[in-house]
Amino acid sequence: MDRDPPAYPGGWHTAPPDFVGVGVQRAGTSWWFDELCRHHDVHRAPDVPKELHYFDAFSNRRLTDGDIARYHDWFPRPDGGLAGEWTPRYVYDPWTLPLLARAAPDARLLLMLRDPIDRFRSALVFQLRRGVPHPDAVLDAFHRGLYASQVARMLQYVPRGRVLVLTYEDAQSSPERARRRTADFLGIDPSRFEREIESIEPHQRHARMRYELPNELLPELTERYREDLASLARLLPDLDLGRWPTQGHT
Repeated sequence: MDRDPPAYPGGWHTAPPDFVGVGVQRAGTSWWFDELCRHHDVHRAPDVPKELHYFDAFSNRRLTDGDIARYHDWFPRPDGGLAGEWTPRYVYDPWTLPLLARAAPDARLLLMLRDPIDRFRSALVFQLRRGVPHPDAVLDAFHRGLYASQVARMLQYVPRGRVLVLTYEDAQSSPERARRRTADFLGIDPSRFEREIESIEPHQRHARMRYELPNELLPELTERYREDLASLARLLPDLDLGRWPTQGHT
């Protein structure tokens, strides 16, 4: 909100985003957004970040028509091109999805989920390295892994047909298939990506320290995620959770 929207080449125009990635943190979203931006029909102006966090500031203020127009200014593209962003906390913050539905009513939403305990470990390391106190880091990491309520809220504001839900594990094991699914969902030609899909490893270089959960915490997390995973499976019956160790444990 404090930065000016980007300058862009002549002949380009701004419009609402064609797609918005809304979640989740520590689930390979930087990797996947980079893959999307390697498509010849997906455009990102110089210095535009992957994560705009545009709606973070509206937890206690009204979103005006001017704010919406300013949001659109972040998405320049040539005629026929697509533009978007991916801010993983959008699905988590309870005020964002209704605002996003107002600001980008036709945008397609992308959601990448990950096994909740694996995501918990990664998020906890991430937060501790940023100096977040351990109790706060644990609570934040735990609550972000309660996917069912976040998905249910998302589907209150966006029709299911405008949401693509992938899992980190499927994208990692079958990246070409996941990329084709994403391209088909966005209506772009899967053959127009610049090159072969890149490994996720470069995006993990800052997260190689594996956090070993205390013996008493792992079963507690597993139990607390049990009901949430059952609810998620009911909300998204076509989503394959079979690769998730937590799902197997529950």
